[in-house]
Amino acid sequence: MNHSSLRSFTVVELLISVSIGILLSLLFLKTIDSTGQVIQRNRQSMSCAEEADFIFQRLKTDFQQMPKRLDIGYEMTNAGFGTDFIRIISEVKGYGGERKVSLVGYRLVRDQNGLITLQRGSRGYGWEDSGFMGIDRSGAPIRLGTLPPSLGLEDKGYDLLSSSIFKVSLAFQIKNNGQYSNSPPTLRLGTNAAYSSINITNIASIIVGVVAMDAKSTRLLTPEINERILEKFTEVPNGILPISHWGSNFNADFPEFKKDLPPEIARSVHIFQRIFPME
Repeated sequence: MNHSSLRSFTVVELLISVSIGILLSLLFLKTIDSTGQVIQRNRQSMSCAEEADFIFQRLKTDFQQMPKRLDIGYEMTNAGFGTDFIRIISEVKGYGGERKVSLVGYRLVRDQNGLITLQRGSRGYGWEDSGFMGIDRSGAPIRLGTLPPSLGLEDKGYDLLSSSIFKVSLAFQIKNNGQYSNSPPTLRLGTNAAYSSINITNIASIIVGVVAMDAKSTRLLTPEINERILEKFTEVPNGILPISHWGSNFNADFPEFKKDLPPEIARSVHIFQRIFPME
């Protein structure tokens, strides 16, 4: 064989081959990185969905066990931090009571680090506290505005329900017109003192919207970032459902939502909504 007929690669050809190899490697690494980001976002979304579903299941149980009566007080409102946005009587066993009837409350509070958490409180009725199904020992209806101290919800009666949910909004579908309102129909209870309570029999359904962040991303939060996120989820106008209002001005891909937020935080925020029929 004539070795002089063998052709070797030139320097230019080698450089071109190496460049193509590097380019293909970079494209491959970018594809892997993009796939990893998609997987991470899916995991974050699933984590938030599981957290929201847990909360919704807890609410469903409490709502289903509510005695739907006009002589029992119910309070539901879009309250601020530290105040119960839901306070109801429910046939579930609660802290400190021997009976399967409790005062139940849900509230958003700030923890010791200034971050927002969702809490649920319950205080069970004892046999010495009241009569049956919301009737006190004198036979008069239990009114949430005038509960005896033994039936009050104190801080020790609340448990952490979620450190991922930091915004909740309620809406109510009214029976007689089918419209939505962020303020439920009310009635007056009591003889000695006027007390406003929900007319539960005129509510077709309660709609609960929540804003959640996966647990891993909450570790990156600071009170300042928490406030910036809250500013982007404004209060829901009357007649509009939470997910419709928030969804119209929220999208992690929108530059306006990303503004002033770390990208990993912006990507981790999700919104959910559940409808609870009252009929």
